[in-house]
Amino acid sequence: MSSRFFITTKDIMQLTGKSYPAAYKEKRVVMDALDKKKHQKLSFKEYADFFDQTTDEIKKSLDL
Repeated sequence: MSSRFFITTKDIMQLTGKSYPAAYKEKRVVMDALDKKKHQKLSFKEYADFFDQTTDEIKKSLDL
């Protein structure tokens, strides 16, 4: 398993099949809900918790 800690917009694109702008918007929605500023990063755990998933499920879907 990868040691990557943060999820990227491209990861969200791969998970959801959305375009880059739509995946970026989804990432911003999650970050806004978590009260994160634009310069802060989003972890796999934060993303997974927001969607009631496990980090293992997310990373397995991304082949990490």
